[in-house]
Formats: sequence, C-alpha cells, structure tokens
Amino acid sequence: MVRLPGEARSTLDLHFGGPDLVPACLAETMILAAEEEFERKSLGGEVKSENVQYFVERAEALGFEVLDG
Repeated sequence: MVRLPGEARSTLDLHFGGPDLVPACLAETMILAAEEEFERKSLGGEVKSENVQYFVERAEALGFEVLDG
C-alpha cells in the first residue's frame, strides 16, 4: 500500500482503505509517468535491484509514502 502525495486522490474506489491509498504496482506506474522513465518496469521475475532503489528514491522525492502492513 502506498499513500499518494499531497492532495492527490484516486477517483476510482479501489477498496484499499481510502481515496489516498493505492497498491504499490499502481504507484510504480504513476512514478514512471511522472518521471518519464518508461524503460524502467517490474514484470514478474524481471525485477532489477537498481530499479527497486530508483522507485524507493523517486517515491520519497515525489511525496509517496510506503505503508507497512
């Protein structure tokens, strides 16, 4: 689960606990779009450690909050 930055809200009820919460895979897509880094992606077993670090850093810089549990 990821909390969206600032006043961002999902207009589609995804049933993740609130309009400011989205699944990590959707947050990843939002980060890719915001950063125009379309060559970076995670598909099944093709997850690269450098991409994981990139998403962690960019999520923090953009104001996304990764939630525990």
